Amino acid sequence: MCRELDFVSVKGKDEPTRIFEVFNWHGEEIRAKKLQLLPSYQEGLRNYTHQKWDEAIQLFNICLEIYPDDAISKMYVERCLQYKQNPPPPDWDG
Repeated sequence: MCRELDFVSVKGKDEPTRIFEVFNWHGEEIRAKKLQLLPSYQEGLRNYTHQKWDEAIQLFNICLEIYPDDAISKMYVERCLQYKQNPPPPDWDG
């Protein structure tokens, strides 16, 4: 199993490249927690890309209840809070 983490710009490419986290390298306990949070995470990411900051924060916080050390969910909560204060430009693509 894996989850989409973000998009990155790659030199020489016009389109951003998606990056993923593979769960298999984690120990069994962490892998189980990440599998459990995956539905909330995926919905949170959809809300994030649609600029639904409050809904995304709520879903990423559910992820953090399941696995408090999830750095990616923490990162997205912080991004959402920043974008609530300073909205992205109209051509923002997530």
